[in-house]
Amino acid sequence: MTTGHLHDCGWLFVFSVRRVSSPKSDLRLKCLVFILMWGLRGLEMRIVVIDDEACIRDTFKWHLEEKGHDVVTVDSPIGCDVFNDHDCTKDTPCGDVLFVNYFLTGCNALDFIEKMTEKGCKGILKNKFVMSGNIEMADHERANRLGCTLIQKPISFDKLDGLLDSCLRNQLQKLVKDSLAY
Repeated sequence: MTTGHLHDCGWLFVFSVRRVSSPKSDLRLKCLVFILMWGLRGLEMRIVVIDDEACIRDTFKWHLEEKGHDVVTVDSPIGCDVFNDHDCTKDTPCGDVLFVNYFLTGCNALDFIEKMTEKGCKGILKNKFVMSGNIEMADHERANRLGCTLIQKPISFDKLDGLLDSCLRNQLQKLVKDSLAY
């Protein structure tokens, strides 16, 4: 078994390890060290963008695909089991990152994210972003409680890239945590 800590030092991650020998843990540790050595910027993420405005979906898709990510855009979450009041049937997350417009047909994005949590969504809560042109009217306390982030539209590419850097760190931390727990 391997135990350790992940220290975030900007883009350099330092992973301190105390080893208890096991062939499986040795292999996992080698994989983690490889990821840490190569850095995070080369990792592709699957990003889901839900917004009723085609220009926002298209702009996000264009920019994020240019950065090497797999991007899925939809105008509503109608295809999601959870949105239709069913438990999540997926074994893995539909996406690594979710950008969702605050106003959805039939509910708001915070209702949807809360339902996702209750119905077994596998996505990382820290990687869920609620976008709005009027963020003042959103329930900030509820967003904090749910673990998602509210962001004001319009969103600059620099802001978007910074959010994705944060998501990559969250993803790596989850990978390390899951590997160490196994």
